[in-house]
Amino acid sequence: MSVVKLIDLRRLSVASIRGELPATFIFSRCRPEGGTPFGILESLRRSNVDWLELKKQYEVTFERPVQALIAHMPLDTTTDRSPIIASIGDVIRRLGPHWTAAGNRRLVIFSDLLENTNEFSQYNAKGAAKTFAEARAIPYIRDARLDLANVGVTVFYLTGRPGSERLQTNTHERFWRDLIAWYGGRIVTWVPVPSEDQYANATGGKAHE
Repeated sequence: MSVVKLIDLRRLSVASIRGELPATFIFSRCRPEGGTPFGILESLRRSNVDWLELKKQYEVTFERPVQALIAHMPLDTTTDRSPIIASIGDVIRRLGPHWTAAGNRRLVIFSDLLENTNEFSQYNAKGAAKTFAEARAIPYIRDARLDLANVGVTVFYLTGRPGSERLQTNTHERFWRDLIAWYGGRIVTWVPVPSEDQYANATGGKAHE
C-alpha cells in the first residue's frame, strides 16, 4: 500500500509525534468528492453537477495538501524522548468517533520505532532485546489499550541512524509486529527506509509482508 493511495480513504488524519504528549495534528480532513463520476449512468443521473468544479475543489482542499505533506515529511527528526506507544493511543483517543466509527481503518507509521520513556526504553541493548511477551507485563505497555481491532497497519521503518543499527534487530521488528497483533491490528506492509533517503526514493524501496 503506497501512501499516495491514502487519498482513497474517506478521512485522513496526520499527527506529528514528538517527545511529549499530546501529539500534534497537522492535517485532519474528510475526503471530498473527487469530481469523477462512476460511469455514464451516474453522470446522467447527476447531470446538474459541475464535475470540473468538484474536481478542482478536491485537488485544492485535499489532494495537493496531502501531496505537500508527503513531499515535506521530516524523516530525520529525532527527540530525546520517544513515547511512540502512548502517542498512538493519544491520537486514537482524540480522533474519537472519527476512528471508532470508521469502517475501514488504516494506520500508517513513519518511525524508527525505538520507544524511549521512563517506563520502557529501547534506546539501550537490554530494552531493545526484549520480546513483546517479556515486555507486555510492564504497566506502560499493558495499560496502553490501543484500539487497533481490524486495523491495517503500514510501517515505514526508518533505519540507518547513528547508533541504531545494533538496536533495530529482528527482535525489535518482531516486538512491534507482536504488539500490533496483540491489540488486534495486522501488518499490511513493512518498508525499511534508509534515513538518508528522501520520501520519494524511500517509497520505491522493496516492501515485505
